[in-house]
This record gives sequence, structure tokens and C-alpha cells, in this order.
Amino acid sequence: MGKINNILIVEDEENLAQALNVSLQKNNFSTAIAKNGSEAIDMLKKEKYDLILLDIIMPKMDGFSLLEIIRGDGNETPVIITSNLGQGEGRGIADKFDVLHYFVKSDSNLKEIIEYIKNIN
Repeated sequence: MGKINNILIVEDEENLAQALNVSLQKNNFSTAIAKNGSEAIDMLKKEKYDLILLDIIMPKMDGFSLLEIIRGDGNETPVIITSNLGQGEGRGIADKFDVLHYFVKSDSNLKEIIEYIKNIN
């Protein structure tokens, strides 16, 4: 995996999306935000990202549907899931799509997620 610079945040929860955005930019990452899976697909067609931070439960299109579509199109961009779904519920599907890491939002803080991303490089 190459160096991570450009990150797509796919998150419908505005406050969390903004917090991730600000924290990542403070750590010298370039970011973009999609509010749902449909928006993410449009953005992925226009630009290449080094990493996707993906929520699972979103309006219009959930994260698993998005993963199915982009992997089906041959997009191998690394994905980190941030979800309120417990690991048991989402883990099997995440493994199927070769997800880098699965953060349960209620068990993880912003700092942990940012540190994990920084350590990928």
C-alpha cells in the first residue's frame, strides 16, 4: 500500500464527519466528505483516494452496498470502517471486502482512528 494522502470520509453524521475532517487535515491529510454511499460513488468516479473512512448505516445507500459496488468495479482503495454496528454484526461482511480495520464508534475515539491512519504510512 502506498502513502496515504487523500482520504474520502463517508459519514452521514455531520458532527463526526467534520471532526474527522478537521483532525485529519491538522495531520496533513487531504480530505473530502460524502454524506452517503451514492455521493461517495460519484466522488470516487471523479477522483482517486488513498483511503476511504466508511460508515455503515447511512441514508440512500449503506456502507456495505457501497463496498459491494466499488469492489465489484475493481476499486481496491483501502477501507477503514467506523460504525455503530457491533463488530459481530458487521465483521463478517467487512472481512469479505478486505477491510483494513473496523472501529466501533462507541468504543473508539477520534485520536485512535487518526493514530491508526498515521501508522499505515
